[in-house]
Amino acid sequence: MLLSPSKPQYVPSQLQVAIANDFEYLLTHLKDAVFVIAGDFNSFDTCFLERDFGLQQMVTTVTHGSKIIDKVFVRDPELFTCYTIKSIVKTKHLAVILHSATRSLLTPRGTLRRKVIVHVYDLKLHNIIRLGHAINDFDWNDLLSSSQDVSVVCSLFISSIRQLINHCIPAKTVKISPRDPSCITPVIKAMLNKRRKLRRSGRTDEANILAEKN
Repeated sequence: MLLSPSKPQYVPSQLQVAIANDFEYLLTHLKDAVFVIAGDFNSFDTCFLERDFGLQQMVTTVTHGSKIIDKVFVRDPELFTCYTIKSIVKTKHLAVILHSATRSLLTPRGTLRRKVIVHVYDLKLHNIIRLGHAINDFDWNDLLSSSQDVSVVCSLFISSIRQLINHCIPAKTVKISPRDPSCITPVIKAMLNKRRKLRRSGRTDEANILAEKN
């Protein structure tokens, strides 16, 4: 969490560089991690998080007075739900709640894994090429000129990319059960499901080939 006082003792530009360097390091060494940057940013310019790193700001309602100064930035917005509520602590700020989009706020104690539903995309070369053509043919000029606010343009860009991906890349829905070992990723689960269907239909040779990939 980053706390940014209204009268900071640091130089904002130096803090921005420090955050950018640290986050670049984390992205390089923890590529599969889920990142959340959150805090009371006050007047600190956070545009670089969206512009340079493609993060999305999740808080959409005012959190203090008439401004959004309590912000939450994530790399994978589809994984989260975010909203504000009145805090039980005496403060002028609203409380910001961020939780997984695939689970309830009330999770039984001791639950280490939960049933989740994810999409596994078919990343075969012809699908990637199709997506590349779609991105190239898309009219980005209208999007870039739609607003002077970089946050708005960034959100529109991310939304457009997602639409193109969903249109060009086929996806399968996979359920991860609490009983599945932690080593079973969505991709592996999709392959196991496909292998099981092949064996049930008597296509054992194809199932065995798929088993070797697992």
